[in-house]
Amino acid sequence: MVAQIYAWRTVNRLSVPAIVARLNNDPAAYPPPGGQPGWNKPGVTKILANPKYTGHMVFGRRRKTGDGRSRPVPPDQWIWTPQPVHPAIIDQATWEQAQRTGAERGNVRDPETPRGRRGRRYVLRSRIRCRAC
Repeated sequence: MVAQIYAWRTVNRLSVPAIVARLNNDPAAYPPPGGQPGWNKPGVTKILANPKYTGHMVFGRRRKTGDGRSRPVPPDQWIWTPQPVHPAIIDQATWEQAQRTGAERGNVRDPETPRGRRGRRYVLRSRIRCRAC
């Protein structure tokens, strides 16, 4: 499933909601993890952001600050093991391409992504204001 998620992200350039919709449309082929009722966006986002699927161990992705909180560290400061330490599901180039694809996409909606709410769609929403507003 992880390899398929990365393929959808890198080859088809799908958004996370579109990937979640594809996974949930075929639960027999892609059963949700941990007995959950279905796949969700945070779970797929974590899979796409996790460099450990490349077979390398990665250290220093988060650092503690003076107040005891943990903050993310930029990827160029991460410490990667020189050689893979376990079998890789994807190669490092695919992981890097998935990160670039996510950064390039921005907030573009895929045509196959289901809409969040059903009902009326106001074409001029947030475009027209009354004089009192």
